[in-house]
Amino acid sequence: MIEPISATPRPQPSAETKEAAKAFEAMMLRQLLQPVLPNDGAAPLALDTLAKQLAETAPFGFARLIGDSK
Repeated sequence: MIEPISATPRPQPSAETKEAAKAFEAMMLRQLLQPVLPNDGAAPLALDTLAKQLAETAPFGFARLIGDSK
């Protein structure tokens, strides 16, 4: 008998996979937020910082789907 996918245990992601997932989430957030912020000299740095902080503190699901087993 074939077991359902949900019954199959997922392997634990490595630390590298988790970091890559967070970086991917930060990149996606940066792309989503880019049209919102003004296009001046400080905006790119602020946008990068904001996206990284959001990916670290309030995961929107990308990182969880890719590299987190929770």
